[in-house]
Amino acid sequence: MGKRLILVVDDNKINRTLLTRILSHEYRVYGVENGLQALEYLKEYCGEVSAILLDLNMPILNGYEFLEERNKYLPLCNIPIIVQTTHSGLDAEIACLEMGATDFLTKPYSPKVILRRLKNIIMLRENENFITAVQHDSLTNLLNKEGFYVKASKALNENLDTKYLLLCIDIVQFKVINQFAGYQNGDKVLIFVSEILKELFNENALIARFTGDRFQALVPYPIDEQYIDDTIADYKRNPPVDFPLSIQFGIYEIQDRSIPLATMCDWSKMALTPIKGRYKIYFSTFTEDMNKRLQKEQLIVSQMDEAVSQEQFIVYYQPKWDICKNEIIGAEALVRWIHPKYGFMSPGDFIPIFEKNGFISKLDLYVWEEVCRQTREWLDKGFKAIPISVNVSRNDIYSKDLIDNLTALISKYKLEANNIHLEITETAYSQSQEQLTDVVKQLSDNGFVIEMDDFGSGYSSLNMLSEVPVDIIKLDLLFLNKKSADSKNNKSILKLIVNIARELNLDLIAEGVETKEDLESLKEIGCNKAQGYYYAKPMNAKDFEKMLKS
Repeated sequence: MGKRLILVVDDNKINRTLLTRILSHEYRVYGVENGLQALEYLKEYCGEVSAILLDLNMPILNGYEFLEERNKYLPLCNIPIIVQTTHSGLDAEIACLEMGATDFLTKPYSPKVILRRLKNIIMLRENENFITAVQHDSLTNLLNKEGFYVKASKALNENLDTKYLLLCIDIVQFKVINQFAGYQNGDKVLIFVSEILKELFNENALIARFTGDRFQALVPYPIDEQYIDDTIADYKRNPPVDFPLSIQFGIYEIQDRSIPLATMCDWSKMALTPIKGRYKIYFSTFTEDMNKRLQKEQLIVSQMDEAVSQEQFIVYYQPKWDICKNEIIGAEALVRWIHPKYGFMSPGDFIPIFEKNGFISKLDLYVWEEVCRQTREWLDKGFKAIPISVNVSRNDIYSKDLIDNLTALISKYKLEANNIHLEITETAYSQSQEQLTDVVKQLSDNGFVIEMDDFGSGYSSLNMLSEVPVDIIKLDLLFLNKKSADSKNNKSILKLIVNIARELNLDLIAEGVETKEDLESLKEIGCNKAQGYYYAKPMNAKDFEKMLKS
């Protein structure tokens, strides 16, 4: 079992920092600034929190108000609360005891007292009698997380001849239901789903509500997927809320009972990943490939900050060519991760992870600075100024610091804004049209050249051209490389795009040019600028400099 989680509720940042330092050797600590934030966090993670340290005097929702609200939500009543008071707080202590507080902590803090009191109340909560009293989720009357671990471990140890499955059950878009229908209706959905699960699985199954809308079940092998589909369909004829209800099942087949139960539960949850967001697909079974992908992702996430600080990320440059003059007219900056132990790590492995966890913005800023520094170096050596294009991710578009960061780098390295081109994908437009349009206009006003990357790969290309002030279209050669009977039509479409760019007075660059055939096709349709392996693969700054000299 990992470290227990303590929730610290205090608007004083110094107090939160001090308590975190005291507790972090023995516990995981999560801090919030007020009672409202605490309630929102607990509604999602109440099953994981072992104790709460609560300050009384806070804005928005103070300690007393928090205790009142907490008493309205039964699952929260099982979590012990230590209230922080002053020496003169006797009346406050009595009031808090009447409202359900468990213990008190006097300021200034004594580390030994804090740790001992926490240990005592957590031990009390976890002793056998206490667990028996609270091993069920009060909302659904299913087992809670702790009760499930106890009973499931016992079942696995005592029934060695029975083959079991672990199921992780997820309510699709439950957060949306809570948001639009309200928490009370969200609770009705949780109760409704718990009744479905009780109907689906016999008395030999163990069913629990873990956290939020996550349910877990230990059931004998096999399960009848058709019966499950039919039963859920019957229940959905009388839903508790006017909202489409869908349930998905992640399945883990237990083969090695020496693996920790918590780990196997996590694997059943991981099994849901491939079907998240997919319509009418309700079952997914855990595979070893999923585990390998998770381990790889965890490795990448654990080392990403160190990789930036140690400059393991290297900027490569892929030249852009004028087809008619046969000369370099620019380059695209591409990031590569050269790990000291694992060597080259494919961008296809780490970029999607960084886009998901937000680290892509930090990496982009790192690349922008390196490109500006390198451009300044080449200019100082007397090379002709050629624009280098850099990626601006969807995450960057939402950053309030985007324009300040870019203009600061241009100023720091004494460059012109048009030395750096900014590549923005059509996908970013399709997902945040108004935001993207506003940001691009501001970037253009500051002198930056905007390139629309992957043009033609989606459905919003023409809309984006009409609304967003782009300067250059980067044409996706998916059409040219598509080997099909309609290649003639594809070429006609490409020629039309060339004509549109010409009418709009936009530059056009074809990317992904890999063969002589690609090049001849571009010449035929009147596209005179290209980028791709036919001319040069991405290369480090030293090799690119040699190409500039030649």
